[in-house]
Formats: sequence, structure tokens, C-alpha cells
Amino acid sequence: MYIHIENWVHGQEDYFLKKYCDDFFFRGLYDSEDIMPDRRKNISKQDIIKGIEKHKQVKDTMYGKHWTGYYKTDEGIYQDTELLKTYTPKLTEILKKIRLYGNGIFSYSSIWGQLAKEGVPCYIKEHNHFSHPKQMLSWVHFVKVPEQKCFYFTSGDKKLYPVHQKSGDLMVFPSYLYHGVDERKNLEERFVIVGNIIKTM
Repeated sequence: MYIHIENWVHGQEDYFLKKYCDDFFFRGLYDSEDIMPDRRKNISKQDIIKGIEKHKQVKDTMYGKHWTGYYKTDEGIYQDTELLKTYTPKLTEILKKIRLYGNGIFSYSSIWGQLAKEGVPCYIKEHNHFSHPKQMLSWVHFVKVPEQKCFYFTSGDKKLYPVHQKSGDLMVFPSYLYHGVDERKNLEERFVIVGNIIKTM
């Protein structure tokens, strides 16, 4: 399912782990449920035709916590330039190995850390990063992870767990692949650095 794998140590692992412990990166994980206020449940079709709508409300239930730069990066309010400086040479090297480098201009700015702290529940529901054809590749660097293989791809209803997901492994895969992260059985600390490679031109 992936197109490149290697074990890589850049020497800044402990620094980035400590950095992402800061509550600046805190983010709750929520299940959202649409609920209907009692006063709106008995509105008829005729009421709706007249312009009275059933206004929905959303109930959010927190099921986990993590410390990540994803949302700030995605919203364009934060860029981890230290990560970008550390990983750009390696990502360029990988593009050369898989013969994509030179076939356009690529951006590595979609990059962030993701920390699940010891004793704190945190699992990531299946998703992908393919919102546009130019979002070609995604990657994950398993900086410090438990022995349990938590990361998986999906194929239909099946979860497929890559063999290569020990600490230090760096995996590149197509952005359209759905993937997720299981809960850690012993809630051990788990820290990864992840990102997307986007073809801008």
C-alpha cells in the first residue's frame, strides 16, 4: 500500500517530542451528533413549506485528546518551520528515489507533529488527505511509538497493518488511501511527525 519505507533518525526527535508536549498544540477529539430541539420535532411539512425549518443542533462528545499542529496548519494560522527545515531535505531525497523530483514544483509545508500522551486516550478515525489531485503523497515518521501496531490502512471493511511501523520508520503512501490509528492498549506515549507532499505546478 505504501510506495517508500526507510528507517531514519535525524537527531531532533527528543526536541520535537518535548515541543509538542506544550498545551499550545492541545486538541480534543470529538464525536458529533445532530440533535433536534424538542420544540422543533413536531413541525409539519406544511410548516416547512411556509418557511419554518427544523433547526439542528450538534452535540459534541469528547472521546480522546492529542497534541498536534494539524488543525493550526490546515487553517493557515501556524507553520512549524523547524519541522519543515528538518524534513525538506529528506522528502526531496525520497522524491528523487521514486523519480518524481523534477516533474513539477512540490510543497512540503503541510507538516505537523502528533502526540498521544501516556495514559491519555487517543485514536484517529479513518480518513485520507486527498481533497485535490495535486495532493499526491502523504507520509508518516514513527518517531516514538509502542510495539503495538496502531497505524492501519483500510480496504473495504478490513484493516491492514503495515509491518514497518516501529520507531524511526518513515513511510510514504498515496494521499487517497484511507488510514487511521487504533487506540493503544496500554495508553503508552506515541509520537509521530506527518505531512503531505503537494504538487503546486
